[in-house]
Amino acid sequence: MGVVSQTYGPNTTLSWLVIQLQNLGEFAGVSQKMRLEQTEEAARVIIAQYGFLKVTEIMLFLHHIKAGRYGHFYGTVDPQRITDALREFLEWRYNEISRIEKQREQERWARELEERKKTAITYDEYIALKNGNK
Repeated sequence: MGVVSQTYGPNTTLSWLVIQLQNLGEFAGVSQKMRLEQTEEAARVIIAQYGFLKVTEIMLFLHHIKAGRYGHFYGTVDPQRITDALREFLEWRYNEISRIEKQREQERWARELEERKKTAITYDEYIALKNGNK
């Protein structure tokens, strides 16, 4: 979101996030929607605390909420439930990034091992070369 704010101005990010939160309220179908002031304040808190997240990560987070991954809203969309769920999302995100990085590291090691095997020699071949025998 920081890139969007730098490129298009902080009001663009705020407006976009307000629209996303309003959409969440509509999707949840709760009887009491957040007031515009609540929605704007929730958006400001999210931007201040989690401005490092990409727009696509916020979209994924909102998708997770809509899919029920972090529970359900009853009667009203609660801004604090949203920020609590966002903390859960960050934990999930961290674990996913760690898992992917570990997998990439394992794949890199496997590729290096395969490359080393192409030029590797046995201990007997090494001794023969060392002693001048071929």
